[in-house]
Parts: sequence; structure tokens; C-alpha cells
Amino acid sequence: MQAFTLAGAVGLCHGRRMTRYRFFALILALAALANTVRAEPPRWRYGDTDTEVILFGTIDPINANTGWVTDAFARQIESATAIYLEVAPEEAAPDVIGPLLTQYGFLSPRNTLDRSMPAALYARVKAALDAAGHREADYSQWRPWLAGIYARTATLGQLGYTSADGVDQQIASVGTRLGIPVLGLERFLEQILVFDSLTLDQELQLVDGLVEDTTSMRRRIDAMTRAWLAGDAAQASAIMQRGFATTPALKTAIFETRSQKWLPSLVGLLNRPGRYIVAVGLANLTGEAGVIALLEANDIAVTRLDTPVR
Repeated sequence: MQAFTLAGAVGLCHGRRMTRYRFFALILALAALANTVRAEPPRWRYGDTDTEVILFGTIDPINANTGWVTDAFARQIESATAIYLEVAPEEAAPDVIGPLLTQYGFLSPRNTLDRSMPAALYARVKAALDAAGHREADYSQWRPWLAGIYARTATLGQLGYTSADGVDQQIASVGTRLGIPVLGLERFLEQILVFDSLTLDQELQLVDGLVEDTTSMRRRIDAMTRAWLAGDAAQASAIMQRGFATTPALKTAIFETRSQKWLPSLVGLLNRPGRYIVAVGLANLTGEAGVIALLEANDIAVTRLDTPVR
């Protein structure tokens, strides 16, 4: 059986005239074939008389064979006014990313990556980058955070994952196919500036968490996926944020500060009639400083929609 992804379903429908309902009926049928386990990924709702906002906590990556689309969520997407991701799809274009990485992701000419981190950590980063075909001459000027991200991407590649395997990317593909606007809560530049603002110690803490061997990464992704599919938001979020309990400043920079910046836009949706899907990292939604807590602190009632699998 062909592996199922939402993006794959889009490809199957390419060139055919389909209603939104029939399109999602196909998705649901394929999802049922791909995964017979009941899936209830975490969803929440807030709104008023003429506005409904669905908060959907995403994970990244997810196995292409995983069927996670529920009937309820499919119908919410197909009737959506707009979909909001952390960043809009066009922000991932090479002509956007490339210049920003060149500007913010490189060390000063007198510094090198191997001199910016402990030898043991550098050996782990180097092994991952070399395995992916990167040359040391090319990455020797990368800042630690950039090297860590590329090292993580390299290990994910060894496990068979690609950049299209995030839940948010699959939702974006469906939204685009259905003609639904897919927008962003922040710019890619803002994400880069989060990394740029880190101290060297924080960068090294980040890299230490990003770089892992294939066995431990596969085990962690599988555990995160099981918890997410079961609707266990707390467990899935904890796995996503592993290591941050001992680095509160880094957790604040990566998760909490960004959630606070999104709040005005999320509150502002209540002034725009329609149904909106907000699909962002689960770890940004949950917790004492997550989006849900911030909305509730502003007297906005947030209701859990899915029923966690027991």
C-alpha cells in the first residue's frame, strides 16, 4: 500500500475537479487504511458568536505512514476561512532563508565552529554533518545553533524523514490545494532572531539537545507520536521540550516569548468573523506560559475538543 500523507493525497487529487467535501472524504478513507489505531491529536477551541478558532498542536516530524486526520478536524479545515501556521509557506523559500542564514548564521572570520564548543560536542556535530555529506571546510564558520539544526536535519534524513513530514507542512499542503489562505503568525526573520539572541552557553545547550544518534532519535519520535495520537498533550509536549527543564532561559526564548508575541494576533481573530485553524507546535500551546494559558489570562475561554484515548 502506498504510504499516506496529506501531501500525497493532494497529489492523488491533482488535475481532478473535486469539492472540498469529496477531497477530505478521500483523505479520511486513506487515513483509515494507513492507521487503524484511533487518533485524537490535541485540539482546542475559542471564539464568540461569529468567530471560531481551532488550536491544533502539531509535532515534527511524523512518520509518513501515520494516519492522524480525524473526521472532525477534516471538516473544520475544509470549512476554514484561513489557516495560520508559525510561519507562512512562502517564508521557507530559498531566496528568503538563504540571505538570512548568511547574515545571522555565521561566525566572525577569526572564529571557527570547533573552537566555539567543547571537543566532545563538536565531535557529535561533526559526525552528523559528515554523514550527510557536508564538508568541514563549509561548516567551519557556522554558528553553533545553525550547525545543530543542520546536524538534526541530517539525522532525520538518515531515518527517512524530509522537510515535508511535519504536521504543519501537511496541513499547509491541503490548505493550498483547497484554496484556503495559509498565513503565518511570525516571519522567518523573527525565528532567526531568536537564535541570534542566544548567548553562547544557550546555543551550546540547544545544540546538545538537537544532536542525537539515530536510535535515541527514533525512540523519542515514536514516543512523542504515540502520546500525540492518543491526545496526551502533556506527555507529547514534555517529550518535545526534553532538556529545557534545566535551561529555563532557553525555554523562555524558544517557546514562551514567541507565544506571547502571537497573543495579539490570536486575540484579534475574534474581531474577524469566520473559522480559523491555528496549527502551531504543541509545546507553544501548553504549559503555564503557553498560548492557552495566555488566552485564559485574558478572559478568553478555551475548550478542549478531542477526547484523549485511554
